[in-house]
Amino acid sequence: MNSLIITKFKKGLSILTKNLKTNISEFDGKRISAFYQPGFIDNIETPLQNQKKIEFITNFKQNLVHYNSYNLDQLNCYLKYLLELNIDIKNLISSVRKDIKLMSKNIVLKRRIIFGIFNK
Repeated sequence: MNSLIITKFKKGLSILTKNLKTNISEFDGKRISAFYQPGFIDNIETPLQNQKKIEFITNFKQNLVHYNSYNLDQLNCYLKYLLELNIDIKNLISSVRKDIKLMSKNIVLKRRIIFGIFNK
C-alpha cells in the first residue's frame, strides 16, 4: 500500500513535469514547486522505510523470555516508537494523497486519461 502511494506520486510528478496546465493557482504553484525541492521525495520515503527497526522490535518481542523491569521498559519504549511511527505514516499518506489530487488537478485532462495514474 505505502509503496503504491509513492509510485503514484512519482509517476504523477513525472507526468506533471511534462504536461502542466498553464493556469495554476498561486497556492497550487507553491505546493507543486515544493515537490521539486531537494530531498522532498526522500522525506516522503524515509518514514516508510523503517522495516529494519520494526523487524528488530518484532525479534526482541518474540525472543523475550524474562519480563524484568529493563525488558518491560524496552517494550514500553518500542510501543511508544511504533505508535508514533504509525501516526506519522498515516499523516504522511494522507498528505501524499492530497498532493496526488493536486497534481491530478493540474495535469492536462488528456494526459490524466491516457496514463490513468489517478484511478482509485
